[in-house]
Amino acid sequence: MTEKEIQAIKTKADIQAIRLIIQNNSRGILLFDLITQTGIPVKHLLQLQVNSLKDVAPDGLFLIPVPETDQHHRVKLTKDIFESFQNYLNKEQPEGNDFIFKSRKGDKPLVIQSVSRLVKGWFEKAGFPELNGVLSLHKTWERHFKESGPEPHKIVDDNGLHEIAFNSVQDGVYAQLLQAIISTKIKPGEKIVTDRIAKQMNVSRIPVREALKRLETKGLVYTLKNRGIFVTELSVDTMRKLVELRLINEKAAIYNATNRRDPKLIEQLEHFHQKYIEEWEKDKPNSLIFHVNREFHFALYQHADNQVLMDIISMLWDRFTPYLYVMIDQTEILSNQIDIDFHEGMLDGVREKNPQKVFKWLEADVYETKRILEEYFKLLSVTP
Repeated sequence: MTEKEIQAIKTKADIQAIRLIIQNNSRGILLFDLITQTGIPVKHLLQLQVNSLKDVAPDGLFLIPVPETDQHHRVKLTKDIFESFQNYLNKEQPEGNDFIFKSRKGDKPLVIQSVSRLVKGWFEKAGFPELNGVLSLHKTWERHFKESGPEPHKIVDDNGLHEIAFNSVQDGVYAQLLQAIISTKIKPGEKIVTDRIAKQMNVSRIPVREALKRLETKGLVYTLKNRGIFVTELSVDTMRKLVELRLINEKAAIYNATNRRDPKLIEQLEHFHQKYIEEWEKDKPNSLIFHVNREFHFALYQHADNQVLMDIISMLWDRFTPYLYVMIDQTEILSNQIDIDFHEGMLDGVREKNPQKVFKWLEADVYETKRILEEYFKLLSVTP
């Protein structure tokens, strides 16, 4: 097969479809993410040991040995790779010095031929027989991740001296602050003290300041002259505006996704819908339910195959999520069955290839959340 004949996985939605096929194979999905999101040759990835990743935080750097040399690839740990690795640790319970992709027959790593057969099996199960094993995974990295990646991998000498990963530190600080704010662990209206945050994270003030600038562009924090930086307070007016903007953009994504008629979309939505039901069946709803809810919605929106639209939707969800955390913490008027019904209605609309039906149930979902939040803000305005 010539280079020109090797095909990449065409869309991000197809990538998610294949990940869904191998979701119960913890080593497999980790290998899939490492190849597609780093572009590192498989021969080199097979040299990875558990300890290489064990203490690395999301957006941190880890090293991958280059066989038969004293050099290493320096690679950024993406969110997908981090989550896949944590899942692998929980399921496999490996020793620190184990090869991650250890052969079942001994302590040595898998050979490339075994990996190639494994990958071809994934493609066949997912309905992509035209893809060519590991080579297609590398093409997928070139097509979807190479240019958009925050930092290309580099080979560095293993002499104990490495370039300071400033961008990685900055991204890590940003990711943690973003999560703390949208989960309301840092409360709306709370003042953010840069020195205290830097001390907590064991970093200098510079990456904290840069992260706060990024958060300010998203509207999640604001600066008061001579007073400092504060987390944006929640208001019923802002919440209503976010609802309307969400609906405009999410309907556009739904229209495109539903009309593309990808059969793999239904399988993905059914999977996340079942996860959502399982979360609601637990004794007390918690923050994980928001994560699963987002997975359900974003699985649908990603099938629109429009990254610009996805970026807008993601930003709006980040702005809206603090309202959800407040709602689940402060209200007693949550109903699991009605939320499940909303998702079931959207899923039926996708099955029927009827975007108007999906719109109807999305609106019902979003407007019910809006109603509950309006009730909450009304309670806040009542003087005892």
